[in-house]
Amino acid sequence: MAALRPILRPLPWLIVGLLAACSKPSQIEDRPQTLYVQAYLSPGIDPEVHLRQTVQPERYWRGYDEAVSGADVALRTDDRAATLAERVGEPGTSWGTHEAMPSVAGRTYFLMATAGERQLTAHTTVPFPAPVT
Repeated sequence: MAALRPILRPLPWLIVGLLAACSKPSQIEDRPQTLYVQAYLSPGIDPEVHLRQTVQPERYWRGYDEAVSGADVALRTDDRAATLAERVGEPGTSWGTHEAMPSVAGRTYFLMATAGERQLTAHTTVPFPAPVT
């Protein structure tokens, strides 16, 4: 038993250290909500943008997200610009017509979304279709 005392002496401190290092999701500080976007641009298809905002940690871990309704969403290229309209019955989903803003492979698109005082900008280049062999 005397041989085990030097090994067991730091054990309580190790347990206290591990318990202090763990946190519960309810102890995570709430961060300010930020905007994020999912946009779908494919040649020949109408552009579609889903605008969401982050949620509190306890809602996130339950699979919730929040659509941002009423935002101004604009899509542009070097030579065109279009304001996208929010789809009726689908909050946070904006779309435009392919005629107003055609998606072309290899072209870069710039997105700007404004919701109140918050603004999000993004850009992407539509990829070329992969050859099927």
